[in-house]
Amino acid sequence: ELNTLDFLAGFNRYKVATDDGHVLTFNTLLAAIDTAGLRDLFANSDPYFFFAPTDEAFATLPKPQRDALLNDPQALSTLLKAHFIAGYYPFGNLFSASATPELTNLLGHTFTMMEADSGNIVNGVAVMGINYTVRNGNRVQFIDKLLPVK
Repeated sequence: ELNTLDFLAGFNRYKVATDDGHVLTFNTLLAAIDTAGLRDLFANSDPYFFFAPTDEAFATLPKPQRDALLNDPQALSTLLKAHFIAGYYPFGNLFSASATPELTNLLGHTFTMMEADSGNIVNGVAVMGINYTVRNGNRVQFIDKLLPVK
């Protein structure tokens, strides 16, 4: 059973693509986790739900902004904590027309989760496909855009 970091690193080795052409690599995310000093949080915390931005998500930033972000441990820590929800949440309970739970990230901001005809959306960002359960019930959901940091 892989921890989240090893699970994401596996995608980098095999260059998995989604049906709609998104390549699932996480080199930038894994480097950001190291730069932010959050390796222990991702390897040893449980349970949690993490919206994992792909390399494609980071590439949407203009290069000067991306370079500045990737060299700023504090800014990376804030960004990554915006994507991280402590606790266990079954995926079927996250996006429901009848009862959407209130989820709070590590920054104390509430997530807006909604079910749409085109797919599930969190804080205005569409999630990619299914989510995965890794070691200790931790869940990972891929996104191809960075979640806003309030």
